[in-house]
Amino acid sequence: MKKREIKTSQAGDKEKRYRSRKKWLWLFLPAVLVCILAGGVLARYTSDNQKQEEMKSSDFHLTSDLLEEEGASYDVTDWRSGIDILLYNYEKENVALIAGDDISYTVNVKGQWVLSDPNNGVFKKNADRTSQTLHLTPGTDVKAGDTVTVTVTTTAPYIKTLSATFTVASDRSPSYTVKDQSDGTVLLTIQANDYSGNITVKWNAGQLDPDSTNADMASWSDASGQGTLAAEDNTTYQLLFFKNITDSFTERSGMGTEINLTK
Repeated sequence: MKKREIKTSQAGDKEKRYRSRKKWLWLFLPAVLVCILAGGVLARYTSDNQKQEEMKSSDFHLTSDLLEEEGASYDVTDWRSGIDILLYNYEKENVALIAGDDISYTVNVKGQWVLSDPNNGVFKKNADRTSQTLHLTPGTDVKAGDTVTVTVTTTAPYIKTLSATFTVASDRSPSYTVKDQSDGTVLLTIQANDYSGNITVKWNAGQLDPDSTNADMASWSDASGQGTLAAEDNTTYQLLFFKNITDSFTERSGMGTEINLTK
């Protein structure tokens, strides 16, 4: 009986020690995980800073007027002739820091655009501040809302990434608004955007008379119910019509090369 009692007591002691160790382990694990995570963050932070310091000490410098390390975004309205992107061999924030070596890079374009690089991915060493140009040409089916992302990644002597996303804010069609001014006139405002060419304006004869004092409407006949505007790109036109009716014209906007004015 004594042996059995001793064994039971020993088993109880072991159980208590096991539970104590288990409890201690569960308390210790979170601290270990925090240390591991903190160490990883610190190591990454130290590595990034060390990389930046190495770049500066070795005179590695590449910046851009539009591309940024953290990425950038732009709305583009005048894109007909394409977009020029400048690369600099110096730091924009400190123009005294100039690259001391040749820089090799690659360019990636995501979107329906074509990029040309006359320097073929090499920025030659120069003792002076200088720049070189990447040129983006729009595709044939570009329309409002389309995006193109350009990424430049250096491959030597260090790795650095610059990027930007460009969004087409308008397509090549003119846009317009119709406003009843509540004074017996209707104002048609046309923004040509990137379009140049003829725009046809139609109205119901007897309802509206075009303002013949406006040079763009001088040849428009009251009774014809139609006029042609020779539009130039990136130009805004304001065309005034006199009402022959008391009904109000609905204010609206749209896009296209044919505009129909109805009440």
